[in-house]
Amino acid sequence: MSCIILCLTFNISHAQLTSGTLKSNQLSLNKTIPVLFAMNLKTDKIDFIVKKETDLKAQLYKLEKTYPNYDYLSGEFTGDYKLTSGMVKPYSGGTLRLLLDGDLTSKIFLPGDQYLPGDQYIINHDAQYLINTTIVSKKENELTFRVN
Repeated sequence: MSCIILCLTFNISHAQLTSGTLKSNQLSLNKTIPVLFAMNLKTDKIDFIVKKETDLKAQLYKLEKTYPNYDYLSGEFTGDYKLTSGMVKPYSGGTLRLLLDGDLTSKIFLPGDQYLPGDQYIINHDAQYLINTTIVSKKENELTFRVN
């Protein structure tokens, strides 16, 4: 079983925070959130690396300096979320879509049945929440995971 690390960031459009932190269950949103995926080239495990900057090129430059043995691609998380001390935690039933684009992913996802519907993955969300996921579909250019 692969261990997947996931951290999500997004802009809050329906709430304004002037001081303090947003507590659990204060806000529930349905959003599509961009995430940055990384494959550890030594272990062949998929990790999700924190994406805080809006400038993806700057973020990739930092990550390549910090994690030289990783390769990167992007995806998105769609579903219901609640804020927990300023972070986003997905409710059960959300989906994680991994977009397989171009040369980058041809190095990561090999042809064949390496990733199959029904395969389960544990996502370690920001080292705080363990989220069980299952691959629900595999298309030519994307993998979709369901949050169990």
